[in-house]
Amino acid sequence: MEHRIRDAKGTILIYKGEPICYNILNTFAEQLGEALQRLGEEVEYFDVKQSGEAALAAYAGKTYQAVIGFQSYLFDIYLPKAGIYLHDLIKGPKINFQFDHPIWMKNHYIRMPEHCYSATHDRNYAAFIEKYYPRIAGSSIIFPGGCEKAAGENGKQEAERNLRGRRIKRNIRYPLLAPIRTIGVICH
Repeated sequence: MEHRIRDAKGTILIYKGEPICYNILNTFAEQLGEALQRLGEEVEYFDVKQSGEAALAAYAGKTYQAVIGFQSYLFDIYLPKAGIYLHDLIKGPKINFQFDHPIWMKNHYIRMPEHCYSATHDRNYAAFIEKYYPRIAGSSIIFPGGCEKAAGENGKQEAERNLRGRRIKRNIRYPLLAPIRTIGVICH
């Protein structure tokens, strides 16, 4: 991977604004941003619903430590008059978190800028992306993570009850309540 988040300095740009799936993608974006800020990183958000796609043009020429989206279509915005993808003008690695099967992102993944990576929780999705979407620079597997509730034993009991209530097995390989290790974020 040519770009490395931890080697770079500067702001991390996170996309949000699509209220699909009960707003969960915005929740992921906000929680990742908060965790990165707790680690001392500078985070900037771009809310596409609030600002509109056209406002993203103002970011051309800027450099970021990383540009992060959650199943975002913003990475494939093409400027036909210039013959270039907008994100080729926004410097830094682009990371698009993929939670649904990547076949549903085909229209976006066949049109991607340079230095665009995919992060997914499923090794089959990662293999699919690597095989069928050559414009993606690389695909990494992320493991489910989260933050334990800081309410002591009651918080643990509540979390256990929530896990049982959703019929999620507690003995999964990567526990749902483990710290986020994938990108170095630890919740406290």
